Amino acid sequence: MLPQGKWSALRVKQEFDSKSINLKSLIDTLDSIIHEKGKIPVISDPTENTDTFFAFQNSNIIEMKSVIVAKSSQGLESALEKMRQKLVAALKSGNTLVLRLSNSTPDLEVVSSISSSSRR
Repeated sequence: MLPQGKWSALRVKQEFDSKSINLKSLIDTLDSIIHEKGKIPVISDPTENTDTFFAFQNSNIIEMKSVIVAKSSQGLESALEKMRQKLVAALKSGNTLVLRLSNSTPDLEVVSSISSSSRR
């Protein structure tokens, strides 16, 4: 585990391994990526079958469209708090946390800059 003050110094390597998998091997593939390779997977599924799959699994889903709407209507802090609550719930229960982007494009740079400035 990294000390909190060191997070902003981390650099993300941009290396993309992509492969097509079927829904039956999704969990095994995710486990391999996370536990063996130590990476966070990004799933692109235009059929939205993985959305249905995760809805019936032990997972906590953050709908990024609703976060964008909450940010504009209730403010950034409120939107971040709702995301934090889902994250904490997933950590407490050991569930998978899914950030469902669908066709939204959240400004993750804003979230990153706020979270790094709050650690100072």
